[in-house]
This record gives sequence, structure tokens and C-alpha cells, in this order.
Amino acid sequence: MGITIKYKGLKDGPLLVTPSGVYPPTRPAAAETPDPNSAAGVYLAGNPSEIRQSLRKIEQQAVLETVYRKAEELSRQIDNLHVPESDLVLRAKTALSSQPSALSAGAGELAQSPARYTVEIRHPAQGQTILSTPQNPVEPVSLAEGDYSLTLTIDGQEHEIDFSVRNSGSQVDTQEEFLATVAMAISSVDSRVKAEVVYGEEDAYDPTPRSRPMNRTVRLEITGTEEGQGPDFYLTDPEGNGIAGQYGLNAVQPRRAARVVVGGALRDQSGNTLELDGGRVIARIEDSTVSPLSVDVTQGPEVITQELSQVIAGYNDLVRYLDAHADLLRPSLKDRVARPLEDRSRLVGQVGLRATLQGRLEMSENFGERVIAAFDKVREVLVGEGGWTEALQQKLTQILEVDKESFAKDLSSPSPSQVRRQAFDLVQALSANIIDGYY
Repeated sequence: MGITIKYKGLKDGPLLVTPSGVYPPTRPAAAETPDPNSAAGVYLAGNPSEIRQSLRKIEQQAVLETVYRKAEELSRQIDNLHVPESDLVLRAKTALSSQPSALSAGAGELAQSPARYTVEIRHPAQGQTILSTPQNPVEPVSLAEGDYSLTLTIDGQEHEIDFSVRNSGSQVDTQEEFLATVAMAISSVDSRVKAEVVYGEEDAYDPTPRSRPMNRTVRLEITGTEEGQGPDFYLTDPEGNGIAGQYGLNAVQPRRAARVVVGGALRDQSGNTLELDGGRVIARIEDSTVSPLSVDVTQGPEVITQELSQVIAGYNDLVRYLDAHADLLRPSLKDRVARPLEDRSRLVGQVGLRATLQGRLEMSENFGERVIAAFDKVREVLVGEGGWTEALQQKLTQILEVDKESFAKDLSSPSPSQVRRQAFDLVQALSANIIDGYY
């Protein structure tokens, strides 16, 4: 009987091999099974390609959300630029609000500076509103066919509103068509008041037997066109036909004056224009505040220089983010953002800036000096009509109005033939580099 002793390695013990078997007996290592509740377990249990696709889609959605957030912030920065009216920026006065969304402000050349004003906005001035009860837009009107009228009283002056209703045979007005007719009649009598059809998201149902949900309602909204409180107006039924009552047009949301606290003093005013420093600083009330805000008046180019620097930094940050996630985004997105700078790449050098090949904008050390010495050129190239910020704002508006999915790159997996072709091209490129290395 033959006996053989084998050594597998320095750290392994000897194996005794005999015709009847091996001693000590060997067993194959048991494969480790991952926890089915772990990420690895979920991955191995499912289709790996589908899971990778889902994870990429989640990442893509997060990237698009970030892109739109950065674009919105950049758009706000451009909107809040305080561009001096005069090219003599050393003499320019700037009024800077700490909450521009609630109170915007501007200063004339005679405004005191430096100066600070404290303002609290309890509520802006609000005009009167009439809002009809919600209607199903496709439901036929219940009014009999014929001519009708309403009386619109504006600041004590009465206007008769005439309109017709169709409700016979195949010619039947829907609620949406009827309200549109009334809106047109009201808007045509006095420029101080306008009416329009507005839509809501409440459930409304098609009256036909299929009764499918429409997911919207229609209402008539009547408002004043003048700034602030505007005129006093209301609707009545001159002949008792009940249309105003039936559609809720006799209910009026009252107007109110603006209420503000300036320097600790409470005041009410009919409009939303707020005068400070004897009218040399003009502010516009936009919204209420939960705490006092400040309006700082300064002189010189510091504000516009700093704001332009912030816009450039925000723009560069957006472009870098688009480049870093180009594998998830359509190229058309960056093209829209970078196009205004590409169109002015030669002009920006005149104001101490430089357009890079990556579509970014670099500031030279003398940019601040160019703002002071040649603000007319800065206005022309950057912040004036047809300038870079105006063109960029137009592109940002277009982007923000488009659904995010429009800029999502197709993440579908390549076909086997595409994979083979990519591998072949890679081998060819590597071979060419190796051969070139010998010459």
C-alpha cells in the first residue's frame, strides 16, 4: 500500500494521502451568505443592473434639485443688484434693505449717508377683492337663456354690466364660458377694476355619466388695478335675478391700509410706497415682517462691487456643479447657463474679467478699480440693457420654467453591442499608445 505525504505550503500542516482517503479530511470553505436585510443582501437578491439604475436615478433627482436651487439663488442675486443710476459711482447713494423680499429701497443723490432706518411691516396695503364660489368648469349653466345684467359700483359711481347666456339646444354655455363672458364685460367698463377667470385644484367632476375627476375648479376674481388700497367697489343684482347671490359675487373681501412702524412710530397709509429721509429714500412695501428690518444708506461703489462679486461667485459655483455632474445632466443645461458669457467672452476683458474655457468667469485684481474708473463700460457689458446679467437672468428664467426632467440625461443601460464596441475602442487606444511609446 502506497502512502504519500504532501505539503501545501509553509504554514499548512502535512496531508497524509492513502488509497482509502486523505487525513486530516478536507472540507470546502462554506460560502458566506450576507444578511438579507443588509444593503449587500438586497443587492445580491435583486437584479444588480436594475438596482444600479435605480440608485443612479435617485442621485440624478438629487442633483437636479440642487441645480434648480442654485439657479433660483443666482436669479435672486441678479434681481437684487443695486445698479447706480449715474456712472459717477463715487457719488452714488445706495439704500440696502436687510430683507429685500419684504421691503425694497432706493436712494437719491441727496440722501443722507451713511444712515440707517429701522422699519417693521405689520402688513402691506391690500385692495378689495371679489371671488366667486368655485364652479365645475365643464358643467352647463343652470340659468335660462337670455340677457342679464349686474350693477358694478366703484367709489359711488354705478356701472351697468350687460351679458348674455346661451342655454338652448346644442348651444349651452359651460360655467367656465359663462364666467369668462362676465369677466370680459366687467373689465371693459372701468380701468380701475379688472376681472379674470382663475383656476383652483379642488376636485370637480364632469357631469356626464362617466363622471371622471377633473381635479380643478373655476372662479371669477375681481380686483382693483390701482396701487395699494385701490377703489371701493361691489356688485349687486339690479333686477333681482339673483346672479350675484348665486355665484357669491356679493361677498367682498375688504381693502385695508398698509401698517408700518418706522423708527418706533406706528403709521397707516393707503399705498405701499414708503418715504424715508423726507422722500430722498423711497422704499416699496412687498410683504409683512416678523421683526424689524434695517435700511442702510451708503455712498460709493462698495455695494455694487460686492454684489457683482457675489453674482460671479454664484455663477461659477453653478457651472462647476454642472461640470461635476455632467454624466447625469443633458449638455443643453450647461449650454443655456454658459451661452450669455460665451457671447461676451471678448467684451468682459474690458472690465477686468476673463472667460475661461470651462465657461466660468474670473476676476482680475483690478476689477474693483474698473468699476470705479469705467462704470459706463461695466454697465454696458455686465449690468445694463443687453448686458451679461440680463441675458443670464433670461436663461435662468427659461430653465426654472421647464420641468426638471427635461434636463435629465437618459440613464438606460447600453446594449451588449455598445459595450463590446466601447471595449474594442479602448483596446485600440491602449495599443496605439503602447506602439507610440517605442518611437
